[in-house]
Amino acid sequence: MYKETLNFNNIKKIYFIVCTFCAFFFWDIKTFFIDTEFYYFFELRIIFLTLIFFSLPLKIELNKKLITFVLVITIQELISIFIYDYNNLRNIFSFLILFLILIISIKNYELILKSIKISFEIILYIIFIFIIFELFNNNYSLGNACNIIFFNQRFIFYENSHLIFFLPSAIIYYNFLSFIKQEYKYKFLLTISLIVFFLFFSLTLYLSLILTLLMLYIFKLNKYFNPKSQTIFFLIFLIGFSFTYFNENCNKRLKDVYKIFSFLEFNKELVIEKKEYSTINKEIMKQALLNESSAVLVDHLIITKESLKKYPLGVGINNYNFPFEKFTNKNINPSALNYNDGRMVFLKSLTEFGLFLIFYAFIFFKFLNENTIDNKVKFLLFPMITSQLISGFGYFNGGFLITFILIFVFYLKSNSNKNI
Repeated sequence: MYKETLNFNNIKKIYFIVCTFCAFFFWDIKTFFIDTEFYYFFELRIIFLTLIFFSLPLKIELNKKLITFVLVITIQELISIFIYDYNNLRNIFSFLILFLILIISIKNYELILKSIKISFEIILYIIFIFIIFELFNNNYSLGNACNIIFFNQRFIFYENSHLIFFLPSAIIYYNFLSFIKQEYKYKFLLTISLIVFFLFFSLTLYLSLILTLLMLYIFKLNKYFNPKSQTIFFLIFLIGFSFTYFNENCNKRLKDVYKIFSFLEFNKELVIEKKEYSTINKEIMKQALLNESSAVLVDHLIITKESLKKYPLGVGINNYNFPFEKFTNKNINPSALNYNDGRMVFLKSLTEFGLFLIFYAFIFFKFLNENTIDNKVKFLLFPMITSQLISGFGYFNGGFLITFILIFVFYLKSNSNKNI
C-alpha cells in the first residue's frame, strides 16, 4: 500500500512537471515542430487544465481576499456583458479558464511552484545543448538586427524576444540562489542564463530585464542580494546598454521608443518608413522616421487612451478587439497588426480591466511587500509578470496568467490572511 502511494505521488509529480512545462514553453507549438494549419489540435499547453482532476474534491477555504477577488472578476465580466453589451465565446472561454486555473492553483500551488523550478532547469539545459550543437555545426551568423548572433535554426522560441517569458526571472532567481547556497548547480544555471541572454539578445529582452530590475530596486528587494549579485546586475545593465547604444539597429529602435513616449498627445503627424499620412501632423518626424513596429505601438497607445475615456471599467478579459475596431487609426496601422493583444500586455490589460486594474496591481504590490512570503518565491514569480508587461502575447502565453494566479494564492496564504 505504501509503495502504491509512493508510486502514485511520483507519477503525479511528473505529470505536473509535464503540464507546467507545456503551459510555459509550448505555447508557440506551431513554430516548434508542428507547422500546419491544423496546429490547434496540438495545443499541448491546454493539458495544464487537466490538473483540475487532481484538485477534487473542490473544497476551498473561503476568506475575504478570495471572495473579493472572485467578486471583482465576476462584476467586471457582468459589466462587459450587460452594460457594454459586448460578449463573445473567446471572452467567456477565457473567463472559465481563469477560474479553472484559480482552483488548480489554490489546491496545488506548492506542487506547481516546484514544477516551475524544474521546468526552468530543463528548458535552460535544452537551450544550452542547442547552442553548443549550433555553434559546433557553424549553423549561425553574426547578428544583422538588434542581436549578437543569429541562429539559422529556430528552436522552441520563434523570436529572441519570446525569451522574456522566463529568462529575466531565471537570471534574478539564480543570481539570488548562487550566493546564498553553496550548490554549484545554481551558479551553473546562472551562467547558462547569462549565456542565453547575451547570445539571444534583443532590445525587448533587455528592456524587460531592466524594467524588472527597476521594480526590484523600487521595492527595496535588492537588499536581499549581496554585493556580488548586485555587481552582476550592474554588469548586465552596462554590457546591454553599451551594445544597444553602439549597435546601429538597436540604437534606432531605442530612439523610436523615445520618440513614441515624447509625443503622448497622439495628435502629431506620423511618417511610417517612407509613407506620409495626411491625417496626422509633421512635427514628430523631423528627427527620423518611425518603423512600422513603432507606429503600431502608437496606434495601440491611442486605442488604450480612447477606450479608457469611453470604457473606464474596462471591456472585459480578452475583449481587446472590441475597442480596437472602434478606435484604431487605419492610416497608422493599415494591416490591423496586434488587433487582439494590444502590442503590449500592459496596454491590453489597461484597456480590458480599466480601473479594476488597480485592484490587481494592489495584489501584486502586496505580494512584493509581504514579509511572510519567502523571497525565493518572490524572485521566481514577480519577474515573470513585470518582464512580460512590454510583450504582446497576452495572458495565456508563457504562463503569465498562471504566474499571476500563483502570486495571488501566495498572497492569499500569507499570515495576514483571516479566514471567515
